[in-house]
Amino acid sequence: MKYILEVKNLSTAFKLQSGWYRATTDISFALRQNETLAVVGESGCGKSVTAFSLMGLLPEHGSRIDSGSALFKGEDLLTMPREKLRKIRGSAMTMIFQEPMTSLNPVLTVGSQIAEAVYYHMNVGKAAAKKRALELMDMVKIPDPKNRYNDYPHHLSGGMCQRIMIAMSLACEPDLVFADEPTTALDVTIQAQMIYLLNELKEKQQMSMVFITHDLGVVAHVADRVAVMYAGTIVETAPVADLFADPRHPYTRALLKSIPRLDKDNKDITPIQGMVPSIDNMPEGCRFFARCEKKDQCRPDEFPQLLPLKNSSNHQVRCLLCE
Repeated sequence: MKYILEVKNLSTAFKLQSGWYRATTDISFALRQNETLAVVGESGCGKSVTAFSLMGLLPEHGSRIDSGSALFKGEDLLTMPREKLRKIRGSAMTMIFQEPMTSLNPVLTVGSQIAEAVYYHMNVGKAAAKKRALELMDMVKIPDPKNRYNDYPHHLSGGMCQRIMIAMSLACEPDLVFADEPTTALDVTIQAQMIYLLNELKEKQQMSMVFITHDLGVVAHVADRVAVMYAGTIVETAPVADLFADPRHPYTRALLKSIPRLDKDNKDITPIQGMVPSIDNMPEGCRFFARCEKKDQCRPDEFPQLLPLKNSSNHQVRCLLCE
């Protein structure tokens, strides 16, 4: 199988008081086994909506998939019966949510929450599920798993709760994991530990990962390839080394210029002027035109396509100036 996940032209819409509006438009990417794709961009760019669409976690009322397909191991997640999707979700395909302190159930022990996933998806008894939960807690380096098994989420630090979330997502040895900003709420030291742990477990279990983040500083340590999102569309995708060495889209360049660096003075940091447009006020043409430094050279009313560069089929850019 060439790709474990192949997404083509995915568009997701939400209903507001004045009608239906697209939060994501024409999302396309593919993921191989044991590959990590980092999806980056500012808050409100559609990163989490894309993941929730593929996982089937959008609310039944007020949201819809307008178009596209998402082949997971050859089967379309978007047209799959909900009962079949439920069996895949949590076993072959899982998610690490953004806020562990709010994602974990506060009235259940952390150990029982891990064991529950094993019990329901791996068809084993409760004793075997508990044994597997303890193994997972040890795998993610929870100290003294036997005693921590009966702790509640509020007994643990944010870093420990995130490890519990990772253990839950890996409980059934999934083929694909969506990590939705798993290091955002953690301090820098714990972030580094989580990144190391995820990379270690990914190699051990040969799983694929979609790593969602707004922190480009994290990307270089986790990703094989990068997809940059802006205003609900992918504007650039490339191998991680190529993206940092030769960013082509004006938005990608602006993101990199806004990151503090040890080898440069703080005066060199350039913030991106303006804000991401809301879904009920999306431009008809180039989504980034209003904030682009090169808008004088461009046609604002034409919606650019995501096309490969002439000298690199692995590097794609959605920009009229790069065609």
